[in-house]
Amino acid sequence: MDQAKLLTFSGTIEASDSARRVISGKIVPFGEIGQTSAGAVVFEKGSIAIPNERFKLLLEHDPKQPIGRAINIQQSDSGIYAQFKVSETSRGNDALVEASESLRDGLSVGVLVDKSTER
Repeated sequence: MDQAKLLTFSGTIEASDSARRVISGKIVPFGEIGQTSAGAVVFEKGSIAIPNERFKLLLEHDPKQPIGRAINIQQSDSGIYAQFKVSETSRGNDALVEASESLRDGLSVGVLVDKSTER
């Protein structure tokens, strides 16, 4: 891969707390075959650099529709987990309700890939 490519894929919402306005979940699984915008991909532990700055939570990858910001990011042997503080906007309120009622159960994730290895 000669230049960075954006891959999009789904993470899993594991909890939502409407009172604290927090949605959390696994944003990147490690060692599992996952479907991305580029096809099947396996992310290994250490393959993704966790950004120093807290990145935005976007609705449907749309940079014009931010609904929150990452407040905690942790890496474990099984993947990368994140907590997002959801803003007090109509879009943020809708996202919290949808997550708490399991209508929205995924986190749409995007990563820039600088290099990759085919297996």
